[in-house]
Amino acid sequence: MNRERILILAGMSRDGFQGDPIVDGFAGETAAFCGEVFGDTVAGRLDKEIVYSGGNGDASFSPFQSQPVSGIRQVCQTGVGPILAAEARAAGFHSDFASLQDFFVDGEDYSIAIAQHWVEPLSAYDIVALSTTFVLKFETLRAMVDALKAKGKIVILGGVLANKLGDLSLWTLNFDYCLKSEAEGRLRVILEHCTGVQKEEALETLPGLLWRANASMSKSSASFSLIDFESNSVLAETQWIADRGGVVQYESVRGCPFRCEFCDYPYLMGNKTFRMKSADQIFEDWRELYERGARHVDALDSLFTVPKKRATRLAGLLISSGLAQGLTWACYARATELADAEFVSLLQRAGCRYVFLGIESGSQLILNNMRKVTKVVDNARAIRNCNSVGLYASSGILVGFPGETEETIVETKAFLGEQSSPSVHVFVWIPDFTEGTPVPIMQEDRVARFGIRGKGGQGAYTKVVWGKSVDFHLRTEWAHSSMTQERALEHALDIGRLARAGHIWGEDFSFAPYRTMLKHPSILAARMAYEHQAEFAIGMKYVYDAYIRGSPISHVVQRTKVCMSKAQLELLV
Repeated sequence: MNRERILILAGMSRDGFQGDPIVDGFAGETAAFCGEVFGDTVAGRLDKEIVYSGGNGDASFSPFQSQPVSGIRQVCQTGVGPILAAEARAAGFHSDFASLQDFFVDGEDYSIAIAQHWVEPLSAYDIVALSTTFVLKFETLRAMVDALKAKGKIVILGGVLANKLGDLSLWTLNFDYCLKSEAEGRLRVILEHCTGVQKEEALETLPGLLWRANASMSKSSASFSLIDFESNSVLAETQWIADRGGVVQYESVRGCPFRCEFCDYPYLMGNKTFRMKSADQIFEDWRELYERGARHVDALDSLFTVPKKRATRLAGLLISSGLAQGLTWACYARATELADAEFVSLLQRAGCRYVFLGIESGSQLILNNMRKVTKVVDNARAIRNCNSVGLYASSGILVGFPGETEETIVETKAFLGEQSSPSVHVFVWIPDFTEGTPVPIMQEDRVARFGIRGKGGQGAYTKVVWGKSVDFHLRTEWAHSSMTQERALEHALDIGRLARAGHIWGEDFSFAPYRTMLKHPSILAARMAYEHQAEFAIGMKYVYDAYIRGSPISHVVQRTKVCMSKAQLELLV
């Protein structure tokens, strides 16, 4: 047994993004776009050759993403990483991390295989822990576990999907341990059992633990309990932060005080309460992270600006201490709070450079169906306030929620046409058909009310985008009394078309074929001035559209030069 190292797999699985079929389908066109528009430059070098010159003197930052290189393992950015690393360290292990998208590749007949550049390094590990938080399908998880067991590994599962699945379903997976509760103070016990330090009696103390021993299956009888999250801060180590370019993810709440009909966040990992760290605790954590090298914090919480009083105090601490001058941050926010212009200005002065707004719909009827407790007018104010003070916002739009009709979709498209953030993220509603799901809209009375029907298998559709057929495989297949999944996908794609045609100001980030070429908008916002980032985002959608539609290369190149000039981007070669 190798007691020195453990491999931890985390991040989003390859089936996680609805827009990936467009990225894959236009990969050839995107590569040609890079070559023809940027001369001899290819996508893999853009991050080295096009840099932002409008910043604070750092001439090395580029909005383009470093492209994966075959045989080179990629850095895994995951919010749970520091917690799992601390647990491994407490058990005497050094932890290495791998991104699920980097570690696994699609094999033949829709199977999943271990990437070739990981086959040899994997031999150094006896134990592999797999976070299922962003693994979206049971079939995907099964294939991942099977691939690891085929290599003779001890497999430990944890995270959201493992928690959501029923025990009978989980027992069909060939894992060794499966922890269906929070990891703090518990993963270390599992690792110590692996190495013989702890006896089996210790496993009985871990809530929600399933394990196999001598070919038999066991389940802990320990009562469910939540950790003391409020006073338990596990911060990223200096090397972790350095490896990720000074960007660190941070969690300040677990649970949620709201109960939006579509959302499972309030119930993750068996949680039913809203637990949060105080503004003073967050400030102390961020100050320590800054001392360790962090320069940008990505707050993972679904509602970082709730309660508003806490966010206001934190902003004051960041400003008065001067930390806001050296540390930027991004967060998810509710439009209700950001409808207050003074509050938005305060966040921006406190170092906030990016917010993701859950706008969801331009129809008040749909917002009411969702129990968002927001109003269309507040959504509009929030977007305008962010644009006014130069706080970069992305608007999340959810298409096809029960009650959605052709008329409500028209309202949403009109809303986006009247006011838009620089970036729009469009998602097709995906119901949770997991047995026993706590998601409100999937409870028996709502299912009956809206005529929700479907199954957990894939919804496969072929749609024409830019005159090219693209195959989409959505996570479920569904319909309800007023819309089908296929129609919802068509509307989502049409929002992208309207954005490219200029009827919607912002870029359609979710379905943009060039999305993987660029760093995430929250990272760009940390380094680029608002007006420059907006010029770049809007310009990219227009020049790429012109290229795909067959405009003369000279015309596309000229438009690209104008875009780059306005965005303060400089070509070094």
